[in-house]
Amino acid sequence: MNHVDEISVVIPTYRRPGELQACLESLFADDLTGVIQVVLVVHDEDEAGMRVAARWEGTQDRVRIVFTKIASRSAARNMALPVCRANWCYFLDDDVIVPPGTLPALRRAISEHPEAQVVGGPNRLPPGSGLFERCADQVLKSRFGAGTMRRRYVGMRRSAWVDERSLIACNMAVETKILHEEGPFNELLDYGEETYFLGRLFRQGRKLLHTPDVWVYHHRRSDWSGFYIQAFRSGAGRARQSWLMPQSLTLECLGPPALVVLGLCAAIFARPVWLWPLVLYGAACLLTAMAAAWRERSPGIGVGTAVLIPTGHVAYGLGFWLSPWFSTRRHSTLRGLAPWLRSLSEWVIKSSKVPVLNSFYRGYYYLALLCIRVWVRGADIPLREIWLHRGLTGPDWRPGVSDVDLILELPRKNASEEKSLVDRWHRGYERLRGFFPILGEVQMATHSELECYLNDGDIRSLALRGQARPLLHGRILPRASAWPLVAAVGLRSGVGSAATEMDWLAAKRGIDAWTEELHAYVRLTHLYFDPLQGRQRTWLNTRKAILDILRYGRLIQTPGDPDNPNAWQACSRSAQAVLHREGAVGNLLGKLERDRGEDILEVVGEALTVGLAELETDARRVLHHLPDGDCIKNPEGGEREQNIEEREAFDRVCRGLRSLLGRTFRCALHDNVFCFYLGLEDSDVFSRSRSILPALRAFKLAEPGMAGPLLPLLPASWRLAFWGPYLEDPLKCISAVAVAGNQIDGCGTLRSGSSEVLARHKMAGWRLGVEDIALPPQPLAQLLVRESMSHLMMNWRAFDNPTRRENNFYRWTYLFSRVMSLRLMAEKGEAWPAFPLEPTAIRFAAHYPEASHWIKQQMLGRISLGNWDRHREFLSQQIRTMIR
Repeated sequence: MNHVDEISVVIPTYRRPGELQACLESLFADDLTGVIQVVLVVHDEDEAGMRVAARWEGTQDRVRIVFTKIASRSAARNMALPVCRANWCYFLDDDVIVPPGTLPALRRAISEHPEAQVVGGPNRLPPGSGLFERCADQVLKSRFGAGTMRRRYVGMRRSAWVDERSLIACNMAVETKILHEEGPFNELLDYGEETYFLGRLFRQGRKLLHTPDVWVYHHRRSDWSGFYIQAFRSGAGRARQSWLMPQSLTLECLGPPALVVLGLCAAIFARPVWLWPLVLYGAACLLTAMAAAWRERSPGIGVGTAVLIPTGHVAYGLGFWLSPWFSTRRHSTLRGLAPWLRSLSEWVIKSSKVPVLNSFYRGYYYLALLCIRVWVRGADIPLREIWLHRGLTGPDWRPGVSDVDLILELPRKNASEEKSLVDRWHRGYERLRGFFPILGEVQMATHSELECYLNDGDIRSLALRGQARPLLHGRILPRASAWPLVAAVGLRSGVGSAATEMDWLAAKRGIDAWTEELHAYVRLTHLYFDPLQGRQRTWLNTRKAILDILRYGRLIQTPGDPDNPNAWQACSRSAQAVLHREGAVGNLLGKLERDRGEDILEVVGEALTVGLAELETDARRVLHHLPDGDCIKNPEGGEREQNIEEREAFDRVCRGLRSLLGRTFRCALHDNVFCFYLGLEDSDVFSRSRSILPALRAFKLAEPGMAGPLLPLLPASWRLAFWGPYLEDPLKCISAVAVAGNQIDGCGTLRSGSSEVLARHKMAGWRLGVEDIALPPQPLAQLLVRESMSHLMMNWRAFDNPTRRENNFYRWTYLFSRVMSLRLMAEKGEAWPAFPLEPTAIRFAAHYPEASHWIKQQMLGRISLGNWDRHREFLSQQIRTMIR
């Protein structure tokens, strides 16, 4: 029996504050019995929408604000799911008007049809709408204009069981458990996303109910361009849905695409056999328009409908055929590409062993490099040099998997000139990616920043000297001394009589190698817990990750001379694979090389188990050779008031993990922006039982509180993971200590600050003890901070690219936390953590008064991220100051 007393209303909004205000006014004027939440999903940069949402949150206890990363309805609805506590989610658009009695009608429909798992109804044109909207409405309500889809607009005479064509997401309720069991909306679809979602449910035997009593007012497109853009995107969405689910393609959906083909044939051949179908089609359009004019008693509606039906069909058909070239999300990974392009990538990987094809694929990569050179010179972009590194420069290149990674040396310019240059690069590079999806990561730096990275960077920076290949002017990388860190850092505090500078540098290099292992292990966890790639890419990326763990672990097992940087360069993956032809690892690599139909998740899980054990073994080696020294001091943060609801929710998740994993589950730390760290006690926990990893994966998929990457770690790995400059915090151990100090009865949550923006970043700890978190020695911390600073100098401009896959809040958190904490550590010697950010920002403003006004206005007092250019200006100023 359905519980109709629990409904969460979900409303995504994007830059329509007036419509959102009207929608909420109509919603709260209705009978809200049983509605326990109204979840407003606001875009990061929609400041006006955020102000409206914040006002309603301040006056209505039911309102909860969630933030989305991109202007996509699918992504926005998915972002709301983790916070929906009711057993039904009722989705509305921000421009609908809810008439009185809608919510009681919804509760009644659910009660009268307990077998229903989706309930929805029509959306009708509001009274008083303009002439164009009335014409568009007639197109959508006519059988010839919209086919079966007309039920979404005109409704049905009585409640009935339907398929996906009769329901629409602007007025649709879904049982929450279905959203968790069957997965959320497909984020590759921004038009037709609900049709694909409902189509999957319908073909699994789920019950979809259309009831005319649950209806809303919804405006239509009010101008020509808006109507045709909507029709084009709907056609593109239909094509993508048909690719993902071919059985959903019906004859009526093929009508507009067939019309486009028929029109082209008639234009080319000009014969009666092609013209007669078009004449009949035109007659049907005229009859439909005349019927609309008669119903509405308006000749103008008849004329408008006669024009909109054929032109709308043509726009829909063009969208259908051109959909491969119009991806809804342009990301730097294959996740955002059109489905046919992902399939092509799979085929490239599978066929790359054919020598002729392999040479062809290599030529495609070199063609991409040639196009970059031609574009930069032709557009007169004043770069000093472009270097190619990794991928094509080494023996581990693999077509379809390897990307083209570049380093750019920028000329010395003022802030505004540099911003213009970087923006030009981003725009042009994204256009090239449309033709060459293999174009990958780009790092940008000036000459002095490159020198800092080569001097202070990690193991990857050591490999650049022999690896980087110039593409533009033939310039070599800036010269860097082998180990300038000793003089630069001034290792004084904490160095015992038995510990020399080289001891600390060797220890730091060991941590560098282990951090590379950690990156590879994180890729394995993504492949297992959040599979998004095709089968071939999953096989190859799993093999690549496990070989990276082994080859960087070999550096720790047989460390080189700390005075010789070349001794810390890892061997190639192919050479590492030769060393593991036998044993458990050899058997695993054999499976990954053959791909003879094994269960892909089972093999990835086996690789994850091997990676967990190797990571822990090497972490113990690093800690064993660590010199003694005085640890850094943790700043006094003091206790903060906790949100009881958030703490109880996190405690519930961790207790579920404890019942699943038993006493081997030791502790947890959840950073809601970056990662869920899972502390384990027993290194054999996954290998003892083949069922634990699948059960953990199922638990993560079903538990909304575990959104984001999941990272299981053993004790030594847990300790080192919070020392290295991994993710957003150069010394995350300090942040973890702050969370541990705010635990109540073994569980605690902490927000990054009190403002609307800062409060979105939260960390929660479960059973964290002093023995779980150790602060590093002072000399080692200084070396790690300098490495983190050099890494920031190389990467912050790439993070500034608006089309990166990271959402705005992710990059905002990443950049600001690093800039402030690193400058305080480097210039003032104060180990202020990147989380919580509010005390760090206050301390930063106290040390640097020239930044205090900006911090107060743009960070401590903001309710949304706002204009990114303001943030970029501040970041540029701080990083330029650190370089000087």
